[in-house]
Amino acid sequence: MKVDLNVLDKMIKSIHKTDGSFKVKLHECLVMCMDAMVEHKDASRLTNLVNGLSNAVNKRRGVMLWISDYSSLEYRKDKAGVHKFLGKAKEYTFIEAARDIPFYEMAKVDLANVPYDLVKAFLALVKKAESKKDDITDGVATILLSKLEALEKELTPAPKAA
Repeated sequence: MKVDLNVLDKMIKSIHKTDGSFKVKLHECLVMCMDAMVEHKDASRLTNLVNGLSNAVNKRRGVMLWISDYSSLEYRKDKAGVHKFLGKAKEYTFIEAARDIPFYEMAKVDLANVPYDLVKAFLALVKKAESKKDDITDGVATILLSKLEALEKELTPAPKAA
């Protein structure tokens, strides 16, 4: 499908500025970005759209899942270290059925909204740091973990009495 790139660029800017409910408009723009990507073998407009979205639940994550499921694109760093959508094996394809499957109606989007496990993320970071830095000791990791666990207990709501 032929895409007017000037119209698409204006649509992307308007979505970045929109504050209210705009899921339908965003889906239409995603489909146009996919059409432009297939036509021009270039996902830069899709990258521009997604990178300008906030991290709101069911927005950015949902869009990323939709793109992952219905295109040949991967979101990764390019040679310059910038996150972009790039075609797997330089392929730029889009599954046409996705036109009728909005990102916000995908069952996976709700599954993506799991709570963030801060302790798990912290432990992974400590493990990574320990494997790369000889000057980080177990004592330092233990102190940081104990402070994080104390903070977690403070922030976790008490169970309701029956």
